[in-house]
Amino acid sequence: EIIYKIGDDLRQDVLTLQLFRLFDNIWKQQQNEKSLNLYMTFYDILCTSDKTGYIRIVPNAHTILNIYHKFNTTTTYKHTVVYNWLANNCTVNSNKSIS
Repeated sequence: EIIYKIGDDLRQDVLTLQLFRLFDNIWKQQQNEKSLNLYMTFYDILCTSDKTGYIRIVPNAHTILNIYHKFNTTTTYKHTVVYNWLANNCTVNSNKSIS
């Protein structure tokens, strides 16, 4: 599925995703116990102008807004909401919970 966005400069998103991909690769390439795999899933963006473009939807993704709705809050940023959701819904491959 694809979203067509109008009014946003998606070039900023492209740059941000490039940085995320770069750091994801750096973290995964560590050859010692400090190797870090965050199991990140990236989405694709195609800019068609400085104010329009296409964004590919990540299947089965949870938005911050959806997570906040599950905790019955949408008013202000609360880091505990996201942390609690991650702790309850995600596990690391080593079968340890996020802590």
